[in-house]
Amino acid sequence: MGRRVAVLDSDVLFGYLSTDLLISFSVAGHFQARWSRKILEDAQRNILLHRRHIDPQRLQSRMDAMLRALPDALVEPPQELIDSMPIGPSDAHVLAAAVCSGSRFVVTNNVRDFPAALCSPLGVRALSADDFMSSMIRAQPSDCFDTISDIARRRRQPPRSVEEFIHDLGASFPRTQHVIRRLLATPSN
Repeated sequence: MGRRVAVLDSDVLFGYLSTDLLISFSVAGHFQARWSRKILEDAQRNILLHRRHIDPQRLQSRMDAMLRALPDALVEPPQELIDSMPIGPSDAHVLAAAVCSGSRFVVTNNVRDFPAALCSPLGVRALSADDFMSSMIRAQPSDCFDTISDIARRRRQPPRSVEEFIHDLGASFPRTQHVIRRLLATPSN
């Protein structure tokens, strides 16, 4: 079975923790991330709108680093496909990116905007970032834990131990945190 392919909606690229977790898991090969220029533009616009203290040049550098880290992630659905999507016009480009790239998932925290009755016939399922991550970790626990450990070791401001990083996940990724803690508590056979 091939790796999961998932379009990351702009809202899951808003927070640093969420972005770092998803990008790191894709770079590590746990899934193939996809996005369009419009998704990245929406993420950038919303970050600058809601987090006025963020330097636009630093944010652009972050976006450029994402594109360098995952050069195959960029997909551009044709306008005709976007126009044919059966969901609201503000999210049609995201679903079209999923269809265009062969993604089985749209990772979004606005799951309600991607009704299963409209997305399933296209072979796409919307999952929250927390549900997507927790299901991935359940499917590949040891490989995923290695990636989590790598992320924790990279953290510098402030430095975080693996346990502290797992604790930090609780605010945005409570199910993921729960899955990790259960796996850590289960003795290896």
